[in-house]
Amino acid sequence: MAAAEAAAITAMEGARVNAERDRLAAYQDLPSTVLLGMAAREVAANLGKVEPLYLTPDLLGPLAARFLDGTGGRQADAAER
Repeated sequence: MAAAEAAAITAMEGARVNAERDRLAAYQDLPSTVLLGMAAREVAANLGKVEPLYLTPDLLGPLAARFLDGTGGRQADAAER
């Protein structure tokens, strides 16, 4: 009985691992700017009320530069690989 339960748990966890690997593989070739945008949206959706939020130029400057340089972060992505 215990061996059957252990086998069932192993099979279930193996399926979860495979599903997570497949989910992450879908994001593999996305530019970092797209991933950053998706992460920011996810964080914003899961935050409670935030008071006050200060966004300073030193925080937003490099991020804005990557979006505005016309490459969408693709040059940085290529350098990272």
